[in-house]
Amino acid sequence: MDTGTVLEIIKMIETKLDIIQESEETTTDEEATIYLSGKYTGLNDLRVHLELFIEAQLNAFENQSPEQ
Repeated sequence: MDTGTVLEIIKMIETKLDIIQESEETTTDEEATIYLSGKYTGLNDLRVHLELFIEAQLNAFENQSPEQ
């Protein structure tokens, strides 16, 4: 997958995480809070996974570059 595309996906996820966090802070319904918390956790895990992918791509690129 293209690194630029992954970075755009990460930005979209971060925007959604901000929206979920705002919703969590304003809701008084316990079930909704639990749902939003789970949703946040899942998206955050995906974001971390994608960030690790980017890091691995950068490491691979650095390993291919000749040392100076």
